[in-house]
Amino acid sequence: YKKINSIKLAFFDKSIPEDKNKLIDLYKNATALILPTKADIIPGVILEAMSYGCPVISSKIGEIPFFISNKVTGLLINNPDSEEELIELMELIIGDNILALNLINNAKQYVSKVLHPDNYHLKIDNSYENFIFN
Repeated sequence: YKKINSIKLAFFDKSIPEDKNKLIDLYKNATALILPTKADIIPGVILEAMSYGCPVISSKIGEIPFFISNKVTGLLINNPDSEEELIELMELIIGDNILALNLINNAKQYVSKVLHPDNYHLKIDNSYENFIFN
């Protein structure tokens, strides 16, 4: 951990087993990964979090909706600048255990298919092609 001003930050090098295990523990124990981004096309952190059973809340931009089916494998924010919408989705995950468990199970199942070596390149190729040509 590193402290900058009063903010405690953690940096992980996944090539170091101890760091990788700490990151996995964070994913497994987090209530959700929240990524209200405005510019990502395919953030790998989403698939990584989903694979470890961490529910994901992210923006409905780029190819993120290709990987997150709203209320099935994660929750999508229509407007990443909307604090109200973000709070509403956070409260939804915190207050609805059945939804949270369904998101976790569906996401893990989806990621196991997407990240399978026989399928991963096809999903990424299709995603980039869709982003570029549509």
